[in-house]
Amino acid sequence: MIQQVTKLVYVRPLSGKLPVDSTQVSNSWWNGDLQKQLETYASDSSALHPACVRLRNQLEFSLFDKLNAQDIYESNGIFYRYSHATYNEEHAFVGMEKIHRQVKRLAEFNKQWQREGKRVYVVITSSKLHYYRDQLPEWNKTNSRNTNYIQYKKALLAAGIDVLDADSWFLERKRKDGIPTMSKGGVHWTLYGGALAIDSLIKRYNSDQKTDYQQVKMAFEPSDKIYPEDVDAVNLCNLLYPPQETGLKLIHFPAPEHPKQRLRPVVISDSYFNVIAWTPLHAQVLDPETPFYYYYQTRFTAADPVGKKFTKQQVKSDISSADCIIIITDIQNLEQFGFGFIENVE
Repeated sequence: MIQQVTKLVYVRPLSGKLPVDSTQVSNSWWNGDLQKQLETYASDSSALHPACVRLRNQLEFSLFDKLNAQDIYESNGIFYRYSHATYNEEHAFVGMEKIHRQVKRLAEFNKQWQREGKRVYVVITSSKLHYYRDQLPEWNKTNSRNTNYIQYKKALLAAGIDVLDADSWFLERKRKDGIPTMSKGGVHWTLYGGALAIDSLIKRYNSDQKTDYQQVKMAFEPSDKIYPEDVDAVNLCNLLYPPQETGLKLIHFPAPEHPKQRLRPVVISDSYFNVIAWTPLHAQVLDPETPFYYYYQTRFTAADPVGKKFTKQQVKSDISSADCIIIITDIQNLEQFGFGFIENVE
């Protein structure tokens, strides 16, 4: 109570999802559900609860290498999702029949919309499976050519579809660039990595279409703060002393002195686009009405961060109003390439 009234110390709120406010639940008093909700809500809302949780988590991590975070584990100072733990690209291969079927359908779609000046761009994002390959155990590695990454990329390029392979590009940059495009403490690419990818995509579009859309302008801030999404895996662990990573920079995206028209794509993506959406980077180079189809299940825009379900007619209307179509996927999500967009779009 003293802490709640006087604010003796600053206590950071916990990362992750807290239980719903008990005033919003309608469970019955009689079966005990409401009482449980009240107890949980009171516990998680108490002023010093976050600090106590972080202290417990820090002790267990420091003493026993245990992380109290759902879906996150640490190895050699690198934080991964548990889906990486037993993942092997050779075992996840979907087969050439599916790859050829999907790429053929996407190529037909691309040809159809190219008549109206629109084209498809596929972005294969960076992956910790490659970026930190040297630190991974042997069961995560393969030398096989039959992987989704190799065969999808090969088939897409052969079909005339534009591919931005951020994975191989970022591996090259890693050897000579001191700023991580994929951090040890993050799930996705860093905001810097996302900015490089979007800038490269806009430059390619401008070259293809002979246009002059706004390109990325960024500057590094002299600050010890970093963009929270750059270390989202670490943040989910709620540690008292989260590990610090050298090289990460706070990036500023200044408003252009002479702003140009912004690109308006239709984006179909996994959570990698979340790193860009609703940031100054998005505001600088992408039209605010840019629709973002998250896993092709929910439609978001800058003005609608809550998101809504959509119809095929909505998708077709968005494509008609767009400059291009961008499919963003990480290597693991190539197992569900396009997230249903390729099979269902008209």
